[in-house]
Amino acid sequence: MRKLFLFYSIGMLITLSAFSQQEPEGWEFLKWKINRAEAEKEAGKISEIKRGSMLDANFDYNGMSTWLEFNNNDELIKARQRKTFSVIQSKEAEEFFRSRMEYMISKYGKPSEKDHNRKDDVIIVKWEFPNTVITLEYDYKYKVIDEFGAGSYWVEIVYEYR
Repeated sequence: MRKLFLFYSIGMLITLSAFSQQEPEGWEFLKWKINRAEAEKEAGKISEIKRGSMLDANFDYNGMSTWLEFNNNDELIKARQRKTFSVIQSKEAEEFFRSRMEYMISKYGKPSEKDHNRKDDVIIVKWEFPNTVITLEYDYKYKVIDEFGAGSYWVEIVYEYR
């Protein structure tokens, strides 16, 4: 009976996640194709944004470094977020990836594609919608930290308008 309930619960969770899947109309609080000036104005209202300026579209949001990319018409077409970890933070990196994955599934439903490249130590998860592609990447390959302090592991999320 317990196995049946667990199976039913998992089935309901998968079914519900499919129904909860929602297409993003942009990145977080900014809509696709919003112009740079509007993006700066909207971002200025968000208290979670720290450090940097919107002029170079480099700031921290939800614990991740964030860059916004605009096309030749100054319209928002991509948002890239990354959090890096040093070689001694492998557990923190893995936990951060897991928490982001859970958040993304709760928000966007079951991913369209998953790939675990063990040779390159990279996990890539994608959600594809008619106007947006979201890619979550976890690079856990050991890398020597360079003189600029680059991290050995990282979690990256890219939202892209298509």
